Amino acid sequence: MPGSPNKLNRSAFIPNYPTHAHPPESWEELGRTVATFGFLEDVLVKAYFAITGTTLYEWETEEEAKAAVEKWGEQLAFAMADTLVSLAQKYAAAVRRNKTANVPEIDALEASIKKAAESRNALCHGFWGMPDASGKSELSYFSMPGKKVANLQKFETRIDIARLRQLRAEAFELACDVIDSVTVMGYQFPSSAGPGEPIWKSKKS
Repeated sequence: MPGSPNKLNRSAFIPNYPTHAHPPESWEELGRTVATFGFLEDVLVKAYFAITGTTLYEWETEEEAKAAVEKWGEQLAFAMADTLVSLAQKYAAAVRRNKTANVPEIDALEASIKKAAESRNALCHGFWGMPDASGKSELSYFSMPGKKVANLQKFETRIDIARLRQLRAEAFELACDVIDSVTVMGYQFPSSAGPGEPIWKSKKS
């Protein structure tokens, strides 16, 4: 039989619980790292638009062309809501289809982005253990390999501020590689003011 009903005494928690044990610098660095992964996702969506939008196609009729453009719009809409892994796959596939794209290391880039996605998911969804004397924490999270059964995982290493900065730097480098894959073709990266030919010109310009 259950005991007497109880509720937490929320006023008894110490300030900033459950993030109280880590220094503010850790949470700042975590926020910056997660935000950089968000930047990587945004870059991938724009690169997917750029690469698919500059791919040469051949259609026999105007109706086929209109249907393809409509389908392209749908694909772009889906890409904006995709996960990082799915975005990496779509972006890499688009690069391989575009005969004018010059990304010889696309397989390695795709693999690196997918690997980074594992870190991103752990950072965003994981449970942080108490830091040890050196300031490193164990990070536990659930993953679903093959999307069958969720398994409790532990991040490959204990994490401290230095490790977070390293992950942030790696994510930023990947984003730069993706941007370069568009600009080396001579096109301006979408939404930037960089050099190159704009892929899309508004009617006002």
